[in-house]
Amino acid sequence: MELPYRDFPFPLNVLLRVVTLEEGVAHSMHYGLFERGDESIATAQERSTALLLERLPPPPCRLLEVGVGSARRSRGWPAWATTSRD
Repeated sequence: MELPYRDFPFPLNVLLRVVTLEEGVAHSMHYGLFERGDESIATAQERSTALLLERLPPPPCRLLEVGVGSARRSRGWPAWATTSRD
């Protein structure tokens, strides 16, 4: 059984393990914003992402994204991105 989260340093490996246990697969590595105790991690992550994107100025602003995730996925903003492996 492949466990890709083991390649990440602490605490990301713990976050990915919890998300995998809760959701069956980890689609995102960012934390979420929970409104209720019974909602899924994925729902909380989507809420967190939506709140962040609502607060960004409209394109053509430029972004520096550390971690390479949500803003870079064809949302209209040119983004310069970096990861921990860069």
